[in-house]
Amino acid sequence: MTQQENLLRPWLNIAVICEKILREADGAVSVIRMIDRFNFAGAAKDMGPQVMRFTVLIMFRAGILRGKQRIHLRPHSPTG
Repeated sequence: MTQQENLLRPWLNIAVICEKILREADGAVSVIRMIDRFNFAGAAKDMGPQVMRFTVLIMFRAGILRGKQRIHLRPHSPTG
C-alpha cells in the first residue's frame, strides 16, 4: 500500500469501554472509569440474564479522508 493510499483511510485513535464520557465546553473528551473486565457474583448455573451498563468510545483520525463514514460493532459472547 502506498503512502497516498494510507492517507485515504481513517485511523483508529481510541477504542475504549467505560462508565461515562464527558464532552467539555472546549471540545475536550474525558473518559470516566475505563472497563477491562466485567465481574458478576453468583453461581453460573443459578444466574439469570444480567444487565450490563457501559459506554463505548471510538474515535478516528481522518487523515485526508472527509465526509461521514459508517462503522459496525459486532459483540461476541465469551464462548465465541
